Amino acid sequence: MQAEALAQVSQLSGRCHTSSPEPCLWEHLRRDWGRRFYIRLDVEGCFHTYPDVGGPFKSLPETTEAIDRYLEARRDPKMCEKQDKGIRGHLYWPDGTVKRRTMSEKTEKSEMRQLVQALVDKYNEDHNLFEDLAHELKDVLHYQSIIENLNLYYHFNFKTKIKGAGPNELSMDNLFFVEVKFIGKGKLIELQANCFCAVNPDDNGPCFGCTKHGDVGMKHPSSSVGYTAGHLNVGLPFGFIAKWKRDYEDEEDDDKYV
Repeated sequence: MQAEALAQVSQLSGRCHTSSPEPCLWEHLRRDWGRRFYIRLDVEGCFHTYPDVGGPFKSLPETTEAIDRYLEARRDPKMCEKQDKGIRGHLYWPDGTVKRRTMSEKTEKSEMRQLVQALVDKYNEDHNLFEDLAHELKDVLHYQSIIENLNLYYHFNFKTKIKGAGPNELSMDNLFFVEVKFIGKGKLIELQANCFCAVNPDDNGPCFGCTKHGDVGMKHPSSSVGYTAGHLNVGLPFGFIAKWKRDYEDEEDDDKYV
C-alpha cells in the first residue's frame, strides 16, 4: 500500500494538480480578533476548520457561528469592563493579547501550517489517499506572499510522509510546491490551489515573487507553466502590508492585559 502512495507522488512530480472549480476552501478573517481561520469543504458536503473548533459542520453559516463561539469563549472579562474600554480596545485584542504591528515568526508559521494542513487534507481526499496511504504534513519549509495585478498569492514548500510508511520508508519525505490564489474580499475569502505538485530538490523554476523577497530556497516546478504568480518583476503596492497583526506566543513580553 505504501508503494502505491509513493508511486503516485513520483507520477505527480512536476505536474500541477489544480483544485476543483467549485469553492471548497476559504480563509475566514476576524480582524476584530486579529485571527485567521481556514475552512475546508469535503466531498460529502461537510465543513472542517483549521484550527479545529468542533464539527464537522453542515453549512458555512454554521461553521462561522462555531468560530464565533470559539472566540467568545476566549474573551478576557477585563475587556468588557466599561472603564477605559476604548483604550483597552486600542491596545489589546478581545482575549487580552497585546496588539502589535509585527507578527512573530512562530505565530506566522503556525497560521501558515493550518492552511497547508487544510490543503494536504484536501489533496488526500481528491486522490483517495486514506488511512495508511494518506500524506501526513511533516513541516512547512517556505512560504511567501506575492501580489501581481492586484491579486494575492501564496507560494509554499512543505514536506509530507506517508502515514503507514514502513521502517525502510521512514526517511522518504515528499517535497511539495503549492500556489494558492485569494479570490474576493471581505471576512470570507475563497482560496484556490492553482498548482499542487511534488518537486525535487534540484527543481529551479523561475519566480520573481519569491526571489525578490529573499526566499531563494523556495523550490518551484521546473516547468513554470503550472503556477501563475512570480513571472512578473513587480513590487508590492504601497501600504498593502501595513495592517494590525497579532503575537500570541511571546507571553514574556507583557502580552496579556493586567
